Amino acid sequence: MTERRSCRTAHPGELAQAIAAAKAEARAAGLTDAEIDAELAAYNTERRSVTHRLGEEVAPVYDATQADPGRVLDAAQVEAALRAHHAARLRK
Repeated sequence: MTERRSCRTAHPGELAQAIAAAKAEARAAGLTDAEIDAELAAYNTERRSVTHRLGEEVAPVYDATQADPGRVLDAAQVEAALRAHHAARLRK
């Protein structure tokens, strides 16, 4: 299993200030507290999903490419493979 990495997260005080500022801005735009809370919940769900995917899917691929750089394709190789695949599908 790959080593888990973590990115810098906001200090709790910074996060609280950012949330308070965002809520004030949303209230000024006419959103209710319930709507704001629903938006925050949706944001947190998406953030957890992205964090999970980075840790479980992206990090292992990154680690593998660092361990064996020869397996990495450059952009021209990927483009050529996609063009060949597309051309083959058009011929069918």
